[in-house]
Amino acid sequence: MRFFLLIFLCVAVFFYVSFNSETKRTDALYERAETGDVMAQKQLGAQMLSGGGVVQNYAEAERWLRQAAEQGDAEAQGLLGVIYQNGLGQEVDNHEAFKWFKLSAEQGLLESQSFLAAMYEEGRGTTINYEEAVRWYSLAADRDYAIAQNSLGMMYIVGRGVPQDYAKGRELIRTAAARGYPRALYNLAYINEHGVGGDVDMDNAIKFYKQSATQDYADAQYRLAMLHLEGLHVEQDSEKALTFFSQAAAQDHAAASYELGQMYLHGRGVQAQSQQAQNYFNKACDLGEERACDALQSTTFTQ
Repeated sequence: MRFFLLIFLCVAVFFYVSFNSETKRTDALYERAETGDVMAQKQLGAQMLSGGGVVQNYAEAERWLRQAAEQGDAEAQGLLGVIYQNGLGQEVDNHEAFKWFKLSAEQGLLESQSFLAAMYEEGRGTTINYEEAVRWYSLAADRDYAIAQNSLGMMYIVGRGVPQDYAKGRELIRTAAARGYPRALYNLAYINEHGVGGDVDMDNAIKFYKQSATQDYADAQYRLAMLHLEGLHVEQDSEKALTFFSQAAAQDHAAASYELGQMYLHGRGVQAQSQQAQNYFNKACDLGEERACDALQSTTFTQ
């Protein structure tokens, strides 16, 4: 989830930069916005959403973006969806997010098409509809949007909303990975590791896990850590495992936090530190990792 919030905020910055070459807020911009100028309203909203050149203010961002969105501006509608879906400055409201993403997607905005597809796939703000998810992913994927290509590829891999087609799914994910999308790189690594729709290829699996991990994709960092910890297809190296677990845990990866607790508890790749182990178990438990909650109950920690 944290990864997708980062995507949403990056999209906000993209929108802001794309229609505002100057990051400096001006009185003239406010005057134009107050007279109903859609471009000015959108600029102000995006600027306040991203914090570009001004103090970040989600409430003001929502106010200006809504005014532009209600006048039919696709980018403003998309950014309004971002605000509601992620609860920026307010409670999460998936129904409002769905409404604005749909309006924006219908005008052809790539990001909104992909976000709308995900809402149909997951049943957020609407009922689950895999066929609609495939339709919207396809529209964005056909225009080379890597996030949509990866998601559509996974739909084909599992046969969700379309007949299962490993070859087509792998090709779509491979195309998204070639564009550097870290989740696609991770999925491609998993496919190669487990031979999904083809042969097992651990060399490529490890290569793609590394490429994804380099972009701070937590699941890839966690998988590399486990491979190094257990010495599976790579040299056993507890210190490397500790490094990768630490990187993933810093992004609130629950299982990585638990494994770090175990490493600090037993002194694997690091000097044993009971208090640090307890801290990581607490963090992992708070993140929903039941093994960590059990460890807290069954372990005696020294100060």
